[in-house]
Amino acid sequence: MARAVAGVDPVDGGGPFGGTSVLEGGGRLDAPTLVLGAGLASTCAPEGRGHAAFAAAAGSPAWHLMLEGQGHTDLLDDDPAGCGLACTVCPSGGQQPAMREATATLLGAFLRLTLADDEAARAVLDDPPQGPIRVTAVAP
Repeated sequence: MARAVAGVDPVDGGGPFGGTSVLEGGGRLDAPTLVLGAGLASTCAPEGRGHAAFAAAAGSPAWHLMLEGQGHTDLLDDDPAGCGLACTVCPSGGQQPAMREATATLLGAFLRLTLADDEAARAVLDDPPQGPIRVTAVAP
C-alpha cells in the first residue's frame, strides 16, 4: 500500500497511446497526493487523461499545482533519445533548469511531509515559492 502518490505532469496510459489505464473504471488515489501539471500540456495528453484527471481522482490531502508557462517535455533530459512524437507535439516553455528545480522543490516538500511527517514542509505546498517558474494552486 502506498503511503503517498506524486505525479509529475502525469498522463494516463490508457486510450490512444495504449498501455494500462490507472484511472479507467473510477480509479482513486487513496493516499496523500501531489499532482504537478505543466501549464502548456494541453496538447500532450489526450482529453481527460492529463494531470487534471489525476487530481480529480486524488484522495485527501491533495495538492494540484500548476507550473505555469512550462511544457511536459521541459521535464525531460536536454536531448532525450527516442522522444519521438512527444517532443514534436508537446510545447516547451524553454526554462528546463528552472522547471526541474521547481519540480524538485515541490516533490521534496511533499515527500518530507508525507513520509517523514515534517509539518514545516506543508508551507511549501500551501504557498509555493515563486522564482522563474510561477507555481499556482489549481482549485478542486
